[in-house]
Amino acid sequence: MLTMTDHAAMIIREITVGYEDTTGLRISLNSADGALDVAVTSGPAVGDQVVREGGAQVFVSEEATAPLDGRTLDASIDEADGTVTFTLTERHR
Repeated sequence: MLTMTDHAAMIIREITVGYEDTTGLRISLNSADGALDVAVTSGPAVGDQVVREGGAQVFVSEEATAPLDGRTLDASIDEADGTVTFTLTERHR
């Protein structure tokens, strides 16, 4: 299962502030190129795995569950332009 850092949870909370309590980020697998897509969504789709941490929610689509298993989501914000970057690392067991 995907986990997230406290820092990622904080940034996701900032991104979703002002939305409904059910809102979170959804990570899905782009069928055209195999890349991961990230979008703000009002809730999980049927079959999504839901990851909650520190008041933040991430919804992982069924097809992205296996590639993200055992990984940790982190995030950073570029101070110059406010761009958010998400990174995935292998979780230490």
